Amino acid sequence: MATSFDTMIFLSYTLPADALPRGYEPWLREVDNPFFNAIPGMGLYENWRNAEMRPADMLFEHFDFLHPETEADLERVWFNKDLDAFRQGWIRKWGYGATGTTPTPATSFGWQARRLTPPAARRHPWLVIAGDAPEKDGGERWRIVEAVRKHYAIGFAPPGEDWRNPVRPGQGPGFAEFSVHYAPDEAEARAIADRLGTKPLAISALMAAPRPL
Repeated sequence: MATSFDTMIFLSYTLPADALPRGYEPWLREVDNPFFNAIPGMGLYENWRNAEMRPADMLFEHFDFLHPETEADLERVWFNKDLDAFRQGWIRKWGYGATGTTPTPATSFGWQARRLTPPAARRHPWLVIAGDAPEKDGGERWRIVEAVRKHYAIGFAPPGEDWRNPVRPGQGPGFAEFSVHYAPDEAEARAIADRLGTKPLAISALMAAPRPL
């Protein structure tokens, strides 16, 4: 089933090396993903992990697709008090990779993106994200338009600064636009990645979603 949401917060992050052995994926499916998807104004929230990154030193190993129902719902979702408390608990429980509970520049903000093309005809539990790939390569295409401050991780914006701002040079997940190419299995995802041949690129698997893909 295709999604028709036109706004996305792309949340890029890296987990500590012991998170998966400590049960991160079952916890996502049983606790985290249902909680996020029950927040008023949330359209769809999904969790993904990179199975392979090209190049290997991409700025994130995991990412979430957070779709408010409409762009007008973004603020009430982002500043939901229950969600704030939950996200702060997430940081204490899981952290941000090698940096502990202090996010890196690539994980201090969410990246608000707007849809450039119609949604994919069909979505699957594997995908390829291609950063700044040529338009001719197709896929479901998105453009990052703003940096959304993770106040629950780095504090609220100082006086005179908005919680949403243009992406500054050096900010972002490593690309300004990205295309999403869905695949039914890992082999097809890798074939798509090889056909695209662009970098940065990630081959990614679904960890948790409110309904099967």
